[in-house]
Amino acid sequence: MGLLALSSACDDGDDRTAEPAGVSAKACEEVADFRVDNDKVDLALVVDNTASAARGDLPPAASRALDEAQGRARERKSAGQVVLITVNGAGTQPGVVRRVALDPRPGDAESSRNARRAVISCVRQWAREAAPQAKGSDVLAAVTFAARQQAGEILVVSDGVANAGELDVNGDALDTDPTALARALLREKRISAQTIEGSSIVWAGLGDTAEPLPGSVRTALRELWSAILTEAKADVTFDDQPRESGGSDDTLPPDEVSLVLTSSPLPCGSRIVAPSTVLFKPGSAQLRPGVKDVLLPVVEQLRADPDQHALVTGHTAAYQSTRYRQRLSEDRARAVQTALLEMGAPADRVGFAGYGSRRPQVDEFPGGRHDESRAAQNRRVEIDLIRKGCAR
Repeated sequence: MGLLALSSACDDGDDRTAEPAGVSAKACEEVADFRVDNDKVDLALVVDNTASAARGDLPPAASRALDEAQGRARERKSAGQVVLITVNGAGTQPGVVRRVALDPRPGDAESSRNARRAVISCVRQWAREAAPQAKGSDVLAAVTFAARQQAGEILVVSDGVANAGELDVNGDALDTDPTALARALLREKRISAQTIEGSSIVWAGLGDTAEPLPGSVRTALRELWSAILTEAKADVTFDDQPRESGGSDDTLPPDEVSLVLTSSPLPCGSRIVAPSTVLFKPGSAQLRPGVKDVLLPVVEQLRADPDQHALVTGHTAAYQSTRYRQRLSEDRARAVQTALLEMGAPADRVGFAGYGSRRPQVDEFPGGRHDESRAAQNRRVEIDLIRKGCAR
């Protein structure tokens, strides 16, 4: 009787656009027991509840997609189905968490309308609860698995911060031309074009992490995923309405994100470290759009304290020649200095220098083999904010 007990106060004969009422655990057990009437998948819903992602209810795009999928099932007079897939971590294959009938009791009776509302509400609840089983975020594997379901539509609710499997945005993925990277993934068969080709994908929540990302990184993530899915011949659109964040969850497996600025104290000042992927387009000293928002606090601090100076230093990974590294590190440091001056930093209190790969943060060659994720840590710009006359 759980479904029949749902409120029907807003019942006007069209229940697709109404906000789903809350349902009991018993009602969701009933929903889970309904059987789909065929193998057709109307909607594959990929949900990212890894530790890096913003948490909370599904964004409006997801609710719309569920309503529309349910409407298509009703038009066919079919139960239809939605499959729920969760983003998992390293070494754990994605799978279907739930397989749910969208219109379990076709018809216009009150019990049918209540059942449809319960389905939407229960799927949203299950989407909030679906959790990864291993550390990291293998987003690409989840999207590929969803494409194998041959769904009428794939809805991805994810921050897009992949750091496991064939794609690692903490490594070189955002420091490589996105189209070139996408073509390499396809050419090397690290992703299957045949699987993804022809898929209709709506992506919501891209860049919405538990700890906010700089706007420049959010833009880079969109360029990356757009290139990968477009090169694989999928039809993809991005919904820009942010996913509501409900805070972090310490019970989840670790999910490292190194695409943010960090700050540490110096004897008489502080050091800000920015990964190159936050600031620059791949392999160049050209600043990404939105970088000035990242640098604004530095300018404000310099203008507020006339005794403070800034030294911008560029650092590279151990790629290509020593001469190339030195020039790139200098060009990147100069580009940041120029941006700071254009934003109003005092010209006589901002210097720059480049060190190539001579001052690594970490060893790029553990065990004698080059490690791309460690190389990414060395590819950075440091901004030291120090008081005049201080011996560093």
